[in-house]
Amino acid sequence: WKESMKTLTLTKNALTEVGGGIPGLSNLQVLSMSHNPIRWLPDLSGLTHLRDADFSHCKLENLNNPLPPALISLNVSHNLLASIPSLTHSRLNTLNLSHNSLTSFTLVSLPSLRTLDLSSNRIASLPEELFTATELHGLTILDNPLTEDALKKMPCYNIWVQRQATTINKKIQGGAVVELIK
Repeated sequence: WKESMKTLTLTKNALTEVGGGIPGLSNLQVLSMSHNPIRWLPDLSGLTHLRDADFSHCKLENLNNPLPPALISLNVSHNLLASIPSLTHSRLNTLNLSHNSLTSFTLVSLPSLRTLDLSSNRIASLPEELFTATELHGLTILDNPLTEDALKKMPCYNIWVQRQATTINKKIQGGAVVELIK
């Protein structure tokens, strides 16, 4: 039965850890472990078909384990992340890091990234590579110290905005928000 399982939802189970990773679920595509007091992201590297992982509303303190190669969407919002490692992943296209305590966002290689939510953190600047080395179409940075003026001073940001074939709605509410609507 484990080999045929494609979706596993362990939401709101008071799980504090997932020791030894999640073995034996080689065809798992969707994993939801939200609303559990998990402090460490389990080793998911053996889940070679995992496309969607949700660890929102946990108590994650770091993302040090490698991400599965097929992962497309990762939600680690509403956690205790103060920093994240430099992210490298070829397929990840949706990343939700909102409602953490991040002061920076470092990117090494996320060429497929299309949607990024960094809202409600403490981010004051963004790497220029975010606008040049990704497929970014949606960026939410509401409720951060980063201001619209600081964004406009970044040449790559201005070029990125001009490249978008979308309607852009900008507003300031305790920080900058950029909502791109296709």
